[in-house]
Amino acid sequence: IILPSQRAVKYLANALVSTYGGPILAPKMLTIDQWIRSHYPNTVDNTRQLIKLFEVHQEIESTPESFEDFVQWATLLLNDFDDIDRYLLNPDEVFQNLQDIKELEAWNLEESEISVTQRKFLEFWEKLPQYHQKLQQKLEAIGKITSARSYRLMAEKTPQIGEEDYLIFAGFNALSASEITIIRKLIRLNKASFLIDADTYYVQDNIHEAGMFIRKSIQSLELNNPSWINNSVADKPLELRIVECPQKTGQVKVAADELASLTPEEIENTAVVLADESLISALVQNIPSNVGQANITLGLPLTQTPIKSWVETIFRIQENKKRFKTAAIYHADLLGFMHQVFVLAIATEKERGKMAEIEYNTSAKNKVFQTPQKLDISKKINDILLALCVSWNDDWKLAIKQIRFLNEQLINGLGKTNEFELNCLLSFDNAINTFNTIVDEGLPVMSLKSFKTLFYQHWHKANLAYHGNPTKGLQIMGILETRMLDFERLIILGFNEGSLPTNNPIKTLIPLDFRSMLGLPSTREKQGVFAHHFYRLLHESKHITATYTSASDQLGSQEKSRYLLQLELELASSNPQLTLRHEM
Repeated sequence: IILPSQRAVKYLANALVSTYGGPILAPKMLTIDQWIRSHYPNTVDNTRQLIKLFEVHQEIESTPESFEDFVQWATLLLNDFDDIDRYLLNPDEVFQNLQDIKELEAWNLEESEISVTQRKFLEFWEKLPQYHQKLQQKLEAIGKITSARSYRLMAEKTPQIGEEDYLIFAGFNALSASEITIIRKLIRLNKASFLIDADTYYVQDNIHEAGMFIRKSIQSLELNNPSWINNSVADKPLELRIVECPQKTGQVKVAADELASLTPEEIENTAVVLADESLISALVQNIPSNVGQANITLGLPLTQTPIKSWVETIFRIQENKKRFKTAAIYHADLLGFMHQVFVLAIATEKERGKMAEIEYNTSAKNKVFQTPQKLDISKKINDILLALCVSWNDDWKLAIKQIRFLNEQLINGLGKTNEFELNCLLSFDNAINTFNTIVDEGLPVMSLKSFKTLFYQHWHKANLAYHGNPTKGLQIMGILETRMLDFERLIILGFNEGSLPTNNPIKTLIPLDFRSMLGLPSTREKQGVFAHHFYRLLHESKHITATYTSASDQLGSQEKSRYLLQLELELASSNPQLTLRHEM
């Protein structure tokens, strides 16, 4: 059984146990990435791709940019290379059309000479085929391919599976061209079937965005009258409570009050879905005592945790040591260190008192620089401070070694009461673990600023791995983690336009109109993904509490999500059993 996420694998295994009531010979269950990787285990990570592309950039350009300038557009280019492979496009044709588009943009009716800047701009688009070809050659030289390339190779050949094997692709919504091709070939060979939880309410409505990809899959996979389309959304009792909160964090209070009123059995069938994932910290601190076990699985980026500030402190100390050419620590860096969440979390009351005293003396006596060895706080805090102040001197192996040593010291110093901080550090250390190997393999010559850019590039997309048993207790998750899961009671927080659906732009160098013509995902398709995630949650739910904020001091849209408006205006007229209640 091929599934879209690891969480779905765990839930399906649990469902099989519940259904059969004991041990059974279960089918093999794995994610589609794991299945593809079993055929192509030599995939390369994003950081190594970036380094190899930088080598290509240095070979192609007579005056190559610095690494930090290069990264600004290189990550977008790699995303587009991946899209070309996942959607089975001819790269030469794409690049030629892109070049033609850019030449038309630079063309003028007066036929005057184009400027030097325009010429340089056009040369970049002319060189894209070289970038693509040379990158593939460099990866082949080390025996690696990109993940997107593995999907393309799988789609271009007849899938090799055993005679007795049969595959069930379950729970997939938005499929790329390569995924559709792979699944269609297997279905035609009578070696696979395709299942998804869908509802007639949005599938049979040809303009409903929630059914966009399902309608496409039914046609592309040649599925005649699939049996898995149910009719429950517009034909069942549903209580919908919409709460407008004047302040953003007030939404957490709404969730806490409702959770406090639930029985243990009701909590087992409840999920708190964070449309606005920045509410996680406040929510964790306000979970009522009757909840017992709460399990968190969401895509909260580490950049939205104290890790970001901690990494900034580490690099700022190194930057100022180079800037001032001193072994001492700059006063602002020292104060920043002593105010770090992780440092305060491991410090005793006595140690915090000493740090407060040092902070007072630093300001009172106007000490611009201080010698770390002379600051007597405690052995534990001093060891961390001294490790921070070791000069890297462009030795990146030493740099990563020191960063991981600092992680180890903080992890060892944190107690069970600091579970959130501990999981932040464990997730961060796990994220940079592979970076250790990459540094050992050797990096191009780069400045501290470039190393910082590369280091951030490696871990900044990592998410907080903060969860327990995903099948017991209260489940707290982001909208993307709800795939294939059903709950009777939903509490959805941050249901504002811009959070659900998200308004994050697609990161690409290819113009959006041209992307649409090529069949690549555009803004509309991205919103269709979120629409299906939300509407699929309605299938089994009986009680929904949805909150949104109207706070005018917050950045971004303060309008309720379009999906809430759709429920109020469209579903309410289709489902006479919908009970709608507004609160403030």
